[in-house]
Amino acid sequence: LQKVAQHLPQAALVRADSADAAIVHLTRAKIAMPKNASVLGVLGDAYAKIGVKALAVQNYKDAIALSPRNISLHMKLARLYLENRQYNDAMKVFDTVEKIDSTYGKAHLEEGRLYFRAKLYQRAIEPLRKYLRLNPKSVEAESLYVRALFHAGKYPQAATSASASLKHDSTSAELWRIYAYSLGETKEYTNAVSAFAGLERYAALTAEDHRKLGKLLFRLNRKDDAIKAYEEAVAADSSNCEPYNDLGFLYMKKREYARAAAMYEKRISCEPGAVSAYLNAGASYMALVGKGNDREELLAHARDVLLHAKKLNPDHPTVRFRLAQFYSLVDSMVLGKHEYEAVIKIAAAQPARYRKELGEAYVQLA
Repeated sequence: LQKVAQHLPQAALVRADSADAAIVHLTRAKIAMPKNASVLGVLGDAYAKIGVKALAVQNYKDAIALSPRNISLHMKLARLYLENRQYNDAMKVFDTVEKIDSTYGKAHLEEGRLYFRAKLYQRAIEPLRKYLRLNPKSVEAESLYVRALFHAGKYPQAATSASASLKHDSTSAELWRIYAYSLGETKEYTNAVSAFAGLERYAALTAEDHRKLGKLLFRLNRKDDAIKAYEEAVAADSSNCEPYNDLGFLYMKKREYARAAAMYEKRISCEPGAVSAYLNAGASYMALVGKGNDREELLAHARDVLLHAKKLNPDHPTVRFRLAQFYSLVDSMVLGKHEYEAVIKIAAAQPARYRKELGEAYVQLA
């Protein structure tokens, strides 16, 4: 009977035309041999295959109770826990596997993989580190480890690990990208720009790559190069609205207010609900007033975008503050006073954040 029992689970699955049929065969085997861990384990497999996770878990647990050192059963149970987002239960299973055999590298790798797929990057780091100690030449584990560090926000470690990985995998665009982004996050701007040059040797830069590069170049006070990078971002993906905002900001810094206004208007067209775009457009139009331009037309543009911002978010202190400045510019003191009073009322709950707006409002109303 025991010899039959050893082959029954596999035979049932082969003979059955579906997992449902397999479950029928295996359930009969379970009734006949309730203490057979192999039967229970494969029955768990069958239930997992059709998505009946609760019964799969129960059969795996019953099988483990009969065969507590069977690592394969533990790993299957851990996968189900992760699929069910029962992360603490999964961690307990992985801890048990490590106690059974701390040198069982596959368990560490599988644990790291599972956490990474579940986007639990912080939890993926340690098992991947353990696996790499046992298997330092594993390309897959090293790649997962670097990516886990990066996605977990461990930028200094990610930069160091990516740099080490690039020494034996210098053509990996993914590693170059992580290296460049991580260096940028750690404020190593010059090295980050060089890393983007490395990335560009092996892959075309994405819109987000160009935007990140633009930010780095701005930090290095290379404004013209930053503008080119942002323009490349727009060219790569015109549906990405953020580069328009970046370009507007840079043109404002260069006091090229007309170009700034044009960029903010493009941002408005791209994302009509972006309050900041209307505020920035209003500021650029107001900056153009008195510079030999059509005053009335510019004021009309400023008024329109600021009133639209107020329509979108009437309780935003900066919206009301910018409107107050506009009304002061056109000598509409009554409307200006009304907006400054609104600033004080709305921003009173966050005095530290809106110190500038509140300070000017109190001065103007004194």
